[in-house]
Amino acid sequence: MRSYLQMLRRKGRWNVVLGKPIGGIYKVWSDSQLKARVGTPPYRGYADGFRPVARTVLDLEKATAGHGAPGRILELTNRLIARAGQVLPSISTAQAAVYGAVLASDALELLAGFTPTASLEALSLKHQFEVFAECQFLGVEGSFDVRSRAKELRREIRSVAHWYDARIRRFAEWNAEAVVLRRLIRVFRQSNQFNEEQQLQIRERQLHLRIWFRRNLGWFGDELRVFNPVYWAAAYVGFLLRSITTLLLAIAGWVVGLTISYRVTSTLSAGDSPWLRGVEAAITSFFGVSPPAGYDVSRHLLIVVVIAMLAGFLHLGVLISHLYAISSRR
Repeated sequence: MRSYLQMLRRKGRWNVVLGKPIGGIYKVWSDSQLKARVGTPPYRGYADGFRPVARTVLDLEKATAGHGAPGRILELTNRLIARAGQVLPSISTAQAAVYGAVLASDALELLAGFTPTASLEALSLKHQFEVFAECQFLGVEGSFDVRSRAKELRREIRSVAHWYDARIRRFAEWNAEAVVLRRLIRVFRQSNQFNEEQQLQIRERQLHLRIWFRRNLGWFGDELRVFNPVYWAAAYVGFLLRSITTLLLAIAGWVVGLTISYRVTSTLSAGDSPWLRGVEAAITSFFGVSPPAGYDVSRHLLIVVVIAMLAGFLHLGVLISHLYAISSRR
């Protein structure tokens, strides 16, 4: 077989050999170089002439009245979605997951985005079944490329959301994506795929934050959230929750910043080493959540101490949550 493939390569027939285990559907797509060699922008990696299913809606919009799928098509797709939904609770094999994914994909193809609610339900089932198949198939690696899946999910939801009112379209996209991500998180949790679950939770927290600000602050919470300090505080906490590596790097950055702040805002006797005392004060106030000893109290120094204690309390709390999550799942 390998000699035959090498002969094809010499004749200019491109091919790549992949061996198991593989990292899921999107890993195959990437490692096989299809993403780089096939298709044309903006649909690089897909077959020539490919367009996302819901994108055909943009071409048909002028030729149709309304956005609902024809009655017979809708009845057929509802039956396909119902069958897929019946398979989902009792799924236990990769073969059953592939069967459910085919049902959901057929429903999505037939709807072509004309009925957004049904299309989103079919899209959700399709991704859930694909994740189930990856987790149940023994020929895959222990980890999967969930970032590529999340990126494709956003693109597909954006296409379906074309039919929503422009004033709420972005809000609707966020809600739909958050719902689908929660379902995928549940699938990964049931399969004990801790890292994949954590990666999707990062995006789900970002969406939850945006939805909350949009719902409670309206246009100000959506378009002007970058000027809201509460938004940035919540976003920073979400940043710390990304991974324990991110948290440790952030803690190191805070210690360095506090060391510089203590050096600038304090005065010491001539015999003291200012930078060494600054490091000591930063560690004491940040990790000990208490003011450092040996410093003259001043307004600027007091501000640094308060900020250091609050930051230390926050970061240590997030560290405890990370350790609890890791120890409780592994």
